[in-house]
Amino acid sequence: MKLRHIFITVPVCISCLFYYFYFSGRNLGTINGRVLDQDGNPVAGVSIINRQYEMRGILPILWGPTFKVDKEGTCTTNSDGEYTFRHKYEWIDYAEVKKEGYHCESLKPTFINQEEHNFDNPTLWIFKLNDDEKENVVISASEDIPLRELQKVYFSIVENKFTDSPSTESDLVIARYKRIGKEFYPFVIRALSGGIYCCRNDMTYAPKQGYEPGIILNTRYRSSDWVPFFYHSKDKNIYSRLWLKLGAKGKTVSIEYAYNKSGSRYIDFDFHAHKKKKYLTTFASIERAVPLESEWWAYIDRSRFTLITSEERFREIWKKYRNTYVEPHIDSGRVFGNGGLTRVNRFLANAPLAPRDVLSELSKTDNIQFASILLENPSLSDSDFDELIKLVRKSHVAGLINERDSHRDEWEYFLHNFAVEQGGAR
Repeated sequence: MKLRHIFITVPVCISCLFYYFYFSGRNLGTINGRVLDQDGNPVAGVSIINRQYEMRGILPILWGPTFKVDKEGTCTTNSDGEYTFRHKYEWIDYAEVKKEGYHCESLKPTFINQEEHNFDNPTLWIFKLNDDEKENVVISASEDIPLRELQKVYFSIVENKFTDSPSTESDLVIARYKRIGKEFYPFVIRALSGGIYCCRNDMTYAPKQGYEPGIILNTRYRSSDWVPFFYHSKDKNIYSRLWLKLGAKGKTVSIEYAYNKSGSRYIDFDFHAHKKKKYLTTFASIERAVPLESEWWAYIDRSRFTLITSEERFREIWKKYRNTYVEPHIDSGRVFGNGGLTRVNRFLANAPLAPRDVLSELSKTDNIQFASILLENPSLSDSDFDELIKLVRKSHVAGLINERDSHRDEWEYFLHNFAVEQGGAR
């Protein structure tokens, strides 16, 4: 053997032995997860196939060639829906989650940990379907109607029609308010008997709880957007999945939706397949902001969307989730995924109806990105605004001050009128 071959072969062999003895006995921890059904009950006997993998260097040198190492394992849930497997490699994928008579909505688990960024306790969801649930799903589309400024229209899900005045069959009321500045048309959508749960993903089951009385949408003056949400009528016991099409520029509104007339939460309405389009223009950041104890989904909240709720509700959310980090439940793989971490304070920063003392506490942040979001809140006090403006780039200061001064009266007018309509002065 030539000398140069020895110089190449020996380091490679040493590297292989090192990697073998080091990685073969390595344990990055133990994954202790659980599997729940659509009602939050544990499911026993679920088979879970996981794949773990990582990239390793061939030689112990920086930026050297690498190869992929992977391993597949199977575990089964016990009577409490719990499963355990060894975390040996860096990345973990759930390849399959299965049990006869059930189907898995998503292979992406939910992580909720209030202490630290820790993904060792995942939750997976698996659903059991009944034939009568499938048979009672109705899919409909409304007409496209014009909507003037300050006009309200009422919509009936069962009758599939808009009216100018409420009736016993009305489920939703939609109002378009006066344009604020050059950009925004506030739309307000309220549930007359029940609540609204905002969620962009096409989920098979409507959530059990967490519904709000309505939502505010700060629509931009541009082409039409689709606004997705769930609706639950307490009086009629109807669960519905709706996609509301708001055309701020064309001043029109229409709805495409599905509901289960049996009162079941099962609504398998794949909107994108229904429209025969993989991608549609939606409010890209419309997300549910806060996870409740037994809900499945938690989403990021941004500038164009706000939940309407009471001050008591805000304080409950703020107290319970202010230090919570959440990785959201990912969609079923159809179109959209919502990755990343969010905090409840981002939700409060964008909510015009948030209590001012809570906003004042939020304004003590030293996070520049969060400060920029908070500066857009029309309810922020002058003193808090003056403190936060010091954190942003100098080139942005003049524009933010001008935006606030130009539209302050318009926002105050809108918020005052809205509070009066809700039954109390702001």
